[in-house]
Amino acid sequence: MSKWKTGKYVFNTIFPKPKPTKSESTKVWGQKLRGKFKKTSAEIEESLNKVLASTNRLIQKVEGKPITKSGFSKGKDLPPPKKKKD
Repeated sequence: MSKWKTGKYVFNTIFPKPKPTKSESTKVWGQKLRGKFKKTSAEIEESLNKVLASTNRLIQKVEGKPITKSGFSKGKDLPPPKKKKD
């Protein structure tokens, strides 16, 4: 049986992909490297954000303020400022 009759004819077996030139392979290598760097930097940033949030929660606890999930208060729960008398 030929490959034409079964419908499983693979184009790349007869015409393989051309190998990339040196400049193209360098470009692809650089793009892959950039992606790896972005991924690792995102992981580092995520872990740093967790540490900062926990530190801010600890500071809120020490100061006696209500503890929030993010460790940052927008001031909605704070009492209004006192008016100055002139």
